[in-house]
Amino acid sequence: MLNFTLANVRPFLFTGLFCLAGASVLTAQEQTPFLETGPHAIPGTIEFEDFDNGGQGISWNEINPADKAPNQGGSTYRGDADVDIEDRPEADGMPARRIVGYVGNGEWLEYTVDVAEAGEYSIEAVVGVGRAGAELGLSIPGEDSTRVLVENQYFFATEGFNDYKTVAFDDPATIMLKAGVQVLRVNIVNFGFNLDNITFTKVGGGSTSVFSAPKVAQLSISPNPSSNGRFLLDEVADWKVYSLVGQMVAAGQGREIDLSLLDRGTYVVRTATAMRKVIFQ
Repeated sequence: MLNFTLANVRPFLFTGLFCLAGASVLTAQEQTPFLETGPHAIPGTIEFEDFDNGGQGISWNEINPADKAPNQGGSTYRGDADVDIEDRPEADGMPARRIVGYVGNGEWLEYTVDVAEAGEYSIEAVVGVGRAGAELGLSIPGEDSTRVLVENQYFFATEGFNDYKTVAFDDPATIMLKAGVQVLRVNIVNFGFNLDNITFTKVGGGSTSVFSAPKVAQLSISPNPSSNGRFLLDEVADWKVYSLVGQMVAAGQGREIDLSLLDRGTYVVRTATAMRKVIFQ
């Protein structure tokens, strides 16, 4: 695999050999953007199923159970790929969409992107989360080292895998990107969700996304982290607190949230319209 990018230079992966005039010659697979228009533009929205061409171990890593079909989703959209892509029909008030599903820990997808301007970007993803504890990571892979952008963004469970919400990343809330063409890797840290699309917006530059899912906003809550387990919302609300495995551990109404009787750790606070991860340290 030969892929020249601003961020990295990556070698060919040799996958076969043939004979030419008595000599053995290795053939190579090359990582290239899937879309005919070229790299995905940032700022902008990337559909998760539009990962790069290349193959297993080059532009994606798919871990299939021995007793499952290579593409458990059944879509023919990327017939050359064993990634689990599914065409979801319109149902339960949700529009038709194409998603990447049946994800497993350790899997990843890569996307050649072209960042218009270096700087700070916020991230939002449209996901259907069927299991508490689902986590996604982002990185820029390199020949000698990998630059981690997001280690493990936690997704609170929605009403199921096909209940899609737009979730703003908050761990961290923004990332720094260099300008130019580079490869972005999406890492499945902890399974339990379907992936529709992801949007990168230049901070201070206005939104560039077009969403087909209701948005889950971030709560404004302080202090965070808290040393005594007490937090304050910016407005009065009915709230619930969950552990990272999805168990409700507290509930109440008002601005004050008191977790001082709980074990120190990380929790998720949720209201009817917003959510936020909080740390009692």
